[in-house]
Amino acid sequence: TEFILDSWVPHIIEPAVKAGAGVQTRDYRKEKSIPDDTIVLCRHGSSDSFNVPFVQEAVCSAAERHGSLLHFLFLGTNNWTCTSMYPHNIHFLPATADVREKEAYFKACGAMLHARNEGEQFSVALGEASVRNLPILFRPSTDNPPQPLEVHKKAFLYTNETDLLDIIALWVKGGLPK
Repeated sequence: TEFILDSWVPHIIEPAVKAGAGVQTRDYRKEKSIPDDTIVLCRHGSSDSFNVPFVQEAVCSAAERHGSLLHFLFLGTNNWTCTSMYPHNIHFLPATADVREKEAYFKACGAMLHARNEGEQFSVALGEASVRNLPILFRPSTDNPPQPLEVHKKAFLYTNETDLLDIIALWVKGGLPK
């Protein structure tokens, strides 16, 4: 069988937009009153794919437990309701495909949080975070092949709510890993 070069669709994960290239001056940390030394865990992707119930509950618990030391930015993610009082440190932002807006979003992020029940074949959102050297919290799936960041040991893996809350608490106490 001969491999036909036109039988695939190329996709390029762009690194950060270069300074001076019309970069958006938006500052999500300033807009959301997030201090520079606060840890911000982020997520973006399809609106309905942040759908692991125990992770949503862990986000609510961590937001309540760590207060202003920890914020979450969810770009283009369906909102859900925390069982406790709705925390002020969970922010839902509208979806965007504008590279300048996405760059402003990534500039506010300290680390990426991934939680998709269906797993992934290849996550563009994780690739975008990886090229920006953001630490990635990732839940592996037995139903899909390992993600490149799993194979290359570039992710912080969690399998349950306790694992996730422990990693978040460690980061809030000791800072994000480099």
